[in-house]
Amino acid sequence: MTAPESPQRLRLPINGLTLLSLVASFFGACAVLLHFVGDIAHRQYLGFWGIDRGVFQKSADWLLINGYYSVFGQFVALLGTAWKNWYWVLTAVLLLGLYFFLLSAPTRRIQEEDWYTKLPAHWRRLINCILLSAWLGTVLLATVLLSTLAMGAVGAIGELAGRTTAERRQAEFAKGCQAASSFCIDVVKDDQIRFTGFLLDSSSTHIAVLDAATRRGRVIERAGFEIAAHAKRLEAP
Repeated sequence: MTAPESPQRLRLPINGLTLLSLVASFFGACAVLLHFVGDIAHRQYLGFWGIDRGVFQKSADWLLINGYYSVFGQFVALLGTAWKNWYWVLTAVLLLGLYFFLLSAPTRRIQEEDWYTKLPAHWRRLINCILLSAWLGTVLLATVLLSTLAMGAVGAIGELAGRTTAERRQAEFAKGCQAASSFCIDVVKDDQIRFTGFLLDSSSTHIAVLDAATRRGRVIERAGFEIAAHAKRLEAP
């Protein structure tokens, strides 16, 4: 009698080094996408106030963090929208389940005449070449469309996040310096308050301020100016 054969172990085609490379590539791609989203969101935010982004350049780590919060904020907003419209989500799930049920239902195969095998060899070769060309064209077109949609999605998320942040801050600023929860600042020069407003953005050389009186965005140089917190923030409770 021959000894029973030991069952062969299933070997995964991906080893540890390959898996580590895939994980590193995935996180690298995510970092690039977050950088793009953060940059687009910042541009959209400043553009909402009519402010030039050129004097407010941000570092790569700042853009990554901004991109992360932008994506996270839009994800939370999407979940909130789905929760408010749960009946539409449930309807979509049921229709999708019905679709898969119909696909998995047994069908009766219709016997047809195998006309393809009766064709001459040169006609079959021509049909194969045409089908191969159509398949390659479809794959190429699908790749271009998916790439375009992915790039458009990155831009749309960044623009939506920047506009949403600006609109939320605009609603907060509309309450005025006394009622708004955001910091209100005084722009002081030569011991005189030139104007009062809300800080929008800042760099090492310039600051962007929403003038509380005119409701317009203003960009001024830091040199010669002092930025003081509004008196409301300095009052004792």
